[in-house]
Amino acid sequence: MGLFKKKDDHDPFLDMAEEAASLPRGDEDLVQQSKKYRRLRVAAQYSPVAAIVAACAAFGSLALIPEQPDPIEPTLTTEGKAVAVSEVQSWLAEKPSPLPQGKFLGWDGYSDVPFPEVSDEEKNKSSYEPPTYSVERHHFSVEGPDNALYRVDVQVAIDESTGPHIIGDPSLMPRPITETDFQPDSPWPGMTDSGNVPDSVNTAIVSWQKAFVSGNSDELRQIVGDQNESHVYLPLAGVESAEVEVTNSAFFTENEDGDDVPGPTMLARVEITPTWASTGASATDQTAQMPVLTYDLLITDAQSGSPKVVAWGGPGEGQELKKYGNAVTGMNDQIVRGDNANGSDDTTGADSSGDQPGDDVAPLPDGEDSASDADADGNQ
Repeated sequence: MGLFKKKDDHDPFLDMAEEAASLPRGDEDLVQQSKKYRRLRVAAQYSPVAAIVAACAAFGSLALIPEQPDPIEPTLTTEGKAVAVSEVQSWLAEKPSPLPQGKFLGWDGYSDVPFPEVSDEEKNKSSYEPPTYSVERHHFSVEGPDNALYRVDVQVAIDESTGPHIIGDPSLMPRPITETDFQPDSPWPGMTDSGNVPDSVNTAIVSWQKAFVSGNSDELRQIVGDQNESHVYLPLAGVESAEVEVTNSAFFTENEDGDDVPGPTMLARVEITPTWASTGASATDQTAQMPVLTYDLLITDAQSGSPKVVAWGGPGEGQELKKYGNAVTGMNDQIVRGDNANGSDDTTGADSSGDQPGDDVAPLPDGEDSASDADADGNQ
């Protein structure tokens, strides 16, 4: 049986319309309606065939789309890591120690130890037994006297039924001594150190440092110049006093598109030497080795009389800093200052790294300032 049964296409109405085509054009409407009727009938008759053809074409195009492979998950750990770490730490703690004053620095990863290839002939022998375990070599970094660095390797066998086992004792191999006098042109790749910073910038940095270690978030926000009252800035608390020193600085000369900018925005690398109230040690005490905290600062209007530190981060983060990027939203400012008078335990603040910058947070160096501080920032 055919897919479609042929029907009698004879239609008296169409015959009348064809005959009417030779008549004078006074019945033009009838002729046009008859032609339209014929086209509709033809389309209705063959539309199932067109649908089937279109469906086959669609399925064919889907078959041509290559199958996407599953993403490869990186190997971050292994079953042998725990026993390898325990072995090295116990090994360093032995009396006497294999490395006097040795300090465990961390696990540096592992590498597989492959088994030798076995020929098919060897595999076909009745005496052949495939290995039921794998072998890994784990790598560690340790530190010895005078800051000397060493690499420690330990071998681990992973048995299918009994788990990981240490094979032998760890090794101890010295690492090359690094150059102590290495100094890059700038701590920020692609930027040139500007040398001495203007006096106004030094004043802005000192003001920021005092606010940063004050424990007062309101004072820190005012120094930054953020006029959004919903923004909270987290200062260091528990610092009795501190000293700050600028070690590097550089002006932005290009924006993200590679266009030249006049350079009112700059980065500064600063070192803060704090005196914590809990220690009682003084920053002027020459007998004590005082701790140093290092920060990268983003400074706007650096060539004006009123520059501002508008963002800060860890060393090397300078080129990624955004204006007001340290702002935290959704946090009670009283809790930050430690004067929670109402006894509220609301600490639902979100870290600024997860907070998307608002309209008043513009990327630098080439971003536009907010409407609230555009006049103050001038040509920024």
